[in-house]
Amino acid sequence: MNGFPFRKAVARLTVFALLSSGGPAWAVLTSVPLTASGQPLANQTVTITFPDGTTQEEETDDKGILLFDFPGDGKYRISHNGVLIKTLDIGTGGGWSTGQMVAGGLVLIGGGIALGNSGGGGGSSSTPDPDPGTDPGTDPGTDPGTDPGTDPGTDPGTDPGTDPGTDPGTDPGTDPGTDPGTDPGTDPGTDPGTDPGTDPPGPTVLSVPNTEFALVHQQGEDSCPQPFPGELQIANTGESDLAYDLADPGPLVILTGATSGTLAPGASVNLTSAFSCEGFTVGNNAAGAAVEGEDVPTSTSVGSVAVSWDVEVLAPVPEPGEFAFSPAGSPNLQKTHVIGGSPCPDPFPAFAITNVGGSPIEFMVTAAPSFLNTPNPSSGTLAPGEVRSINTAFRCDGFNMGLNTGQLVIETEDPDSSASTGGGQVNYQLTVSN
Repeated sequence: MNGFPFRKAVARLTVFALLSSGGPAWAVLTSVPLTASGQPLANQTVTITFPDGTTQEEETDDKGILLFDFPGDGKYRISHNGVLIKTLDIGTGGGWSTGQMVAGGLVLIGGGIALGNSGGGGGSSSTPDPDPGTDPGTDPGTDPGTDPGTDPGTDPGTDPGTDPGTDPGTDPGTDPGTDPGTDPGTDPGTDPGTDPGTDPPGPTVLSVPNTEFALVHQQGEDSCPQPFPGELQIANTGESDLAYDLADPGPLVILTGATSGTLAPGASVNLTSAFSCEGFTVGNNAAGAAVEGEDVPTSTSVGSVAVSWDVEVLAPVPEPGEFAFSPAGSPNLQKTHVIGGSPCPDPFPAFAITNVGGSPIEFMVTAAPSFLNTPNPSSGTLAPGEVRSINTAFRCDGFNMGLNTGQLVIETEDPDSSASTGGGQVNYQLTVSN
């Protein structure tokens, strides 16, 4: 088989079988010499890319020759390890570059023998067939020696590994890590942050974020003491120790917490305050105090901050008035009148009414028996806790001989809202005789 692999021989026999079957069959059997860097590409796997983009892998023989049946016209590309090494144009224009056409016969390339049937009288001939794959003189396209552009291994200009001029690792002049003269981090003389001798701490700063406190106090409803909303914070936002002192705001305010002391930089203290329910008047009340600050290292004042407390005190909301008899309970008044022997008008015992509530009430007699004269008083105002006597008398008219009965009715109301504040009745029993 002249060195071709066995499966290549099988491929050629397959072509022969097709040709012997009768009708003409067409195929292109091509012997392609392949080289890389001027050397035959012997016993290597190459990739053939078909005109439609599909690929197939084949192997060269020990002389670097690829034997392959190209199935049709078009441009075929042969690559090795991803590098294009040859392009073949089959059946386009000038025929094929290194192949042979077979029509009704067989071409054996590499053995030097060509068998063919020209389609005439069935004659045969035996002539040596030159090996175009080994004739570099007539195939300039396969001469790698004239294509220096595809040989990256001989281009020292693109080899950065041999250019010491661009190697920063061996250039101590541009290495800031080995240049102590330009390294401020290792120069304590120019680093004020790490030189306590040349960088004294800054002054202390007194800070009081919340300086105004206020509340409304309703007498009789709100608690005593009554806390002010929020906290009084005293803080040191400077760089030195702070001594502070909060003055006494007076009897109106109760302070809870340290009113004096020393605060380190960044430290703070919180105090609470409350209305004491002492030393006030109904209406607006105010108190104030100052927080003094001093820089401890220098014993110098850093100023003061004024704090104020405002309290609006509302008078107690009075309880509503409430009617009652005094003593409690509905009175029962009795009397016997003797005609000609008793006076006219003839008085009944007096009864009393009172206001047991917290606000004034107004009273009025709204009904009375016909035998009574007008009660005295029949209306008026009762202050909280006030007791008032009401007098009534038999008027010697509007009666019947014998027993007479009736009720006197009293009603009361709030003078501002006209809401009822209660009422009651007095029971009368009168006996008239001769």
